[in-house]
Amino acid sequence: MKAHSIVAVILCAGVSSGALAQAIEAAPAAAPASAATSEGDQADIIVTAQKRAERLQDVPISITTQSADQLQSAGVQTTKDLTKVVPGLVFAQNEAFSQPAIRGVTSSITVAGAENPIAIYLDGVYQPSVTAALYDLPDVDHIEVLKGPQGTLFGRNATGGAIQILTKTPSYTTTGKFTIADGLYTGGSARNANEISANGFISGPIVGDSLAYSVSGFYRYNPGYMVNDVTGGRAGLQRTYGTRVKLLWEPSSDVKFLLSGYYNRSYDEAAYSRAPLNGITTGAAFADAVIPTRPWHIAVDPNQPDLMRLKAYGISLKGDIKTSVGTFTTITGYSNSKNPNFVNSSGVYSQSCELAFTCLSYNLTSNSESISQEVDYTSEKFGIFSVTAGLFYYHNFGNTQDVDVLSGPNASIRAFGYRDSVKTSAYAGFAELNADITDRLHVILGGRYSREKLTADASFVPSLQVPVPAPIPVAVPGRKDDAFTSRASIRYSFDRSTNAYFTYSKGFRSGALPQPFDPNLTPVAPEKLDSYEVGIKTARRLFSFNAAFFYYKYKNLQLTKFVGALSTPQNAASSTIYGADVDGSIKLSSDLQLTAGLNYTPRAKFDNYTNAPLFFPPATGGFAPPISILNGDASGLRITRIPKFSGSIGVNWQHEFDFGKAGFNANLYHSSSYKWDVVGSVKTRAYEDLSGQFYIEKDGVRVSIFGKNLLNKAAINGSQPSDTVFPVLYIPPRQIGVSLGYSF
Repeated sequence: MKAHSIVAVILCAGVSSGALAQAIEAAPAAAPASAATSEGDQADIIVTAQKRAERLQDVPISITTQSADQLQSAGVQTTKDLTKVVPGLVFAQNEAFSQPAIRGVTSSITVAGAENPIAIYLDGVYQPSVTAALYDLPDVDHIEVLKGPQGTLFGRNATGGAIQILTKTPSYTTTGKFTIADGLYTGGSARNANEISANGFISGPIVGDSLAYSVSGFYRYNPGYMVNDVTGGRAGLQRTYGTRVKLLWEPSSDVKFLLSGYYNRSYDEAAYSRAPLNGITTGAAFADAVIPTRPWHIAVDPNQPDLMRLKAYGISLKGDIKTSVGTFTTITGYSNSKNPNFVNSSGVYSQSCELAFTCLSYNLTSNSESISQEVDYTSEKFGIFSVTAGLFYYHNFGNTQDVDVLSGPNASIRAFGYRDSVKTSAYAGFAELNADITDRLHVILGGRYSREKLTADASFVPSLQVPVPAPIPVAVPGRKDDAFTSRASIRYSFDRSTNAYFTYSKGFRSGALPQPFDPNLTPVAPEKLDSYEVGIKTARRLFSFNAAFFYYKYKNLQLTKFVGALSTPQNAASSTIYGADVDGSIKLSSDLQLTAGLNYTPRAKFDNYTNAPLFFPPATGGFAPPISILNGDASGLRITRIPKFSGSIGVNWQHEFDFGKAGFNANLYHSSSYKWDVVGSVKTRAYEDLSGQFYIEKDGVRVSIFGKNLLNKAAINGSQPSDTVFPVLYIPPRQIGVSLGYSF
C-alpha cells in the first residue's frame, strides 16, 4: 500500500489509530487508569501519563493508548508487536536485546549497564533490563505509549518516551478469562509449524471488600518455523511461559496496597538465529560454508543451535494513601533477570572458517538485579493550582556481561573472554506545578534533578592457553553525572472537548562505560534531547482527532563503534528530527468503528557524525565479506530505525444476533523503509502487516479465527551490521489459527 493512499483514507475519514481517544463530553475528577465513563455512544479514555488520572485530551503530550481488546484485535501478543499499532514506534528485537525506537530515538549499544532511552514501566515499576523487556500480555488492562521526552515525571532514560504496561487490578467480584489457541505458521520459505498457546486470568475476593487476589499465566510453544540449511530440517524452537500474582488490600476507602509478583521463563532458538543478508559475511570466503539466502532460513551446527534463555522475576508493592490535601503513593520494586545465550556471529556454518578463527561464536551471559523506590505526591486543587512531586531512588547491583569468544570444531576452543559488571546508583527529585489560569488557559511548569554514579568491575582473558589463565583485571573508569530536565506546557481549551497545546521538554539518558577490550576506555557521556511539540486534541460523541507536530535537537548520541568484531559505545553525533503524528477514531454506526493513525518524519538526520563506522556491500557483489570504514563521515545521513512514514488503519465491527454476538476486526500497518546502519547497507524495505480475526461469542464462550502477517511479509526486525557480517532477523511468517475462550 502506498503512503499517499493511507494518508488519503485518514484525511477522508478524519480518524486515527492507536489512541482510540473515544468521544468525551464529561470526565470523572479521578478514576483508575483504565476506567471509562459512558457518554453517548462512546467513552472517556483515562490515562496516568502525568502521575494522576486524567482525560486523554487534557494531557499536553502525544500519547497512544491501547486497551486489551484493541491489542487482541490487532494481533498484539507481546510488546514487540506494538510496532503495528503505534505509528512512530519501531520495537526492534535485536537478538536478545529489546531496543524500541520512538520518533528515531533509540539505542544500538548492548554493553553492561546500558539502558534504553525508551523507559519501560510495568505497573509503575521501572524495568531496566534490555534483555528482559519483551513481555507477553495475558492480563494486560491497557498500554500507554508516551511520545517525546518524559524527563520530569519519569526521569532518566525516558529521552524518547515511555511505555507504560498496566495489568489488571484484582476485583471483589469473581471474574476470569481463559483462552487456548492453535496457530499455524505457514507461507513462503518458512517451515509449517503449529504454535500452541494458552493464557488465563482469574480474580476475586478473599475477605469481603477489603482483600482480593488475581492470578494470571501464559504458555507458548512452537517447534520452529525456520529451516536449518545445514540439515534441511526444522529450526528455531520457542518455548516461553510465566505467571503473575497480585494481592489488593484496602483497609479503608482512603488506603490501598497492591502487592505484585511475576516469574517468566523463555527458551528461544530463534532469537539469535540470524542469516547474512545477501551472503555478506567473512564466512563466505570458505568453500565449505553453508550460506542461507532466503527469509526464515539459517545455517547452524545442529548439535549447537543458537540459543537465548531467560529467567526473569520481580516483586513490587504499591501503596496509595488519600488525605485531605492529596494522595501519597509509594512504589517499591525489585527485578532480577538472568540471560545465558549462545550465538554464531558469522551467520554461516563452516568448519574451515571455525578452524581459521574467522567464524566466531559467543557464550554471552547477561545478568541484572535492581531495586527502585519512588514516593509521589499528587495534591488536591488549591485555588488555581495543583502539584505533582516525588522522590526516586534506583540501584542496580550489577548489570553483568560474561563473554567467551569461541572457535574451532563445534566451538570447542576458547579464543578469549571478558567480564564486565557495572553498578548503578541513581537519585532524583521532581515537581510539576499545574495552574488553571482561567477556565480555558492551563499551564504546567516542572523540573527534575537527577544524580547518578556508575562503577565497573572488569577483567579480560586474551590467551588461548590451556588451562585458561586467571583473568586480568582492567581498570575501567567510573562516571558521575547529574542533570536538570524541565518541562513547560501551555494548553488552551476551546470547549470541554477540544484542546490545543504547546510543550517544551528536555530528556536525559544515562552515561555508559566502555567494554574492557576497548583500548581507549573512555566513559560515554549522557545524551540530551530538547523537544518542542505543538498539538490539538478533540473528542466528540462519534469521533476523535489528535495531531501533534514535534521538533527535536538531539545531542551527544550514544552509538556503537567497533574494536575488531566486537562493539563498544561512543559519543558520536548530534541530530535534528522533526515530523508529525495524527490519530483518531470515528464511529460510523452502533456496530462499526474505524481507527487510523500515522507518523510522518521527513527530517531525521545526523548534523555531525564524523567518527561513524561505515559498512558497504562487497564491490564484487555476491557472497563475500563486507567493506568497512571505521571512522567515516556520516554527517547529513538519515539516522537509523526511523521510517519516514508509518501508519495503521483498523476496523472493528460487532453485532448482536439471536444466536449471540458476532464480530470482525482487522488492522493494516504500513511502514516505509528504514535503515539499520548509517549507510543503509541493511534496510527494512517498505512493507504492510495485516492482522485480523472473526469471532462468535455467547454466554462467555468465544470462538475465533485469527490471522497475523496475512500478507506474509519478510520484514527485517533486527540487525547489527559490522565489518564481519550483515546479520538479519525477520518478523514471523504468516500465522492462521483458531482460539477458544471463556470469560465470566
